[in-house]
Amino acid sequence: MQSNDYVVFLNGGYGVGKSAALEHVGDLLAAAGQPFSLMDVDWFHRSWPSGDDDPDNVLTEAINMAALWTNYRRVGPRQLVVSGVLATAADRHRYTEALALPVRSVRLEAGPAVTETRLRGRYPDARPDALQWHLERYETLAAQLAEADLDEYVITTDNLTPAAVARRVTEHFGLPAAPAALSPAAQRGAPGDTVNRSTPPASSSASPTDPSSPPPTATASPTGCSSPCSSPATSPPSA
Repeated sequence: MQSNDYVVFLNGGYGVGKSAALEHVGDLLAAAGQPFSLMDVDWFHRSWPSGDDDPDNVLTEAINMAALWTNYRRVGPRQLVVSGVLATAADRHRYTEALALPVRSVRLEAGPAVTETRLRGRYPDARPDALQWHLERYETLAAQLAEADLDEYVITTDNLTPAAVARRVTEHFGLPAAPAALSPAAQRGAPGDTVNRSTPPASSSASPTDPSSPPPTATASPTGCSSPCSSPATSPPSA
């Protein structure tokens, strides 16, 4: 059993497979007997209307996550795994402060064709506004995440199953995971996978947080949300 003093953060834009991979990371850890907790950031800011002092619900999100993490830790040490969006150093600083742990992130990416196919499959004809919202924004967010380059490992998910993505994540961080026989297709390395050598190795618990990052404010960037943070429930959470 391993207990790590950092947060594993699955970072990425819309339609790259964050939520699906998060579930499979949990499955791998459970099968190996590793205590864990999972958080999908989308479900901590899905409230409308927002407060005047927190128009993007980012502070509400942080408070909610901090409270739940406190509850999870009551029953013992565990590995926290989160999926969401880290678009700026301020986003990462906000999660670090809320969870009282360093945040180490891997970024999931997918090409336009795959992303659009996934988004169209997620949102049925009855929800055209939600589909259009994501189609209009996914490329901009993907470019912003790539430019920010806050992640120590990048996984291209186009040709990988969520289970294969999850196994790459656990292997990168050196987390215990039950062995599994993956198909050749699932085992195939995605050509875009890269490791940022400037970040801590898997055995390190050093924080990648920029100490100069400003503390969160009520006007923090809404790009920390992977769906509209404070809108009515017309746009659902996105992987």
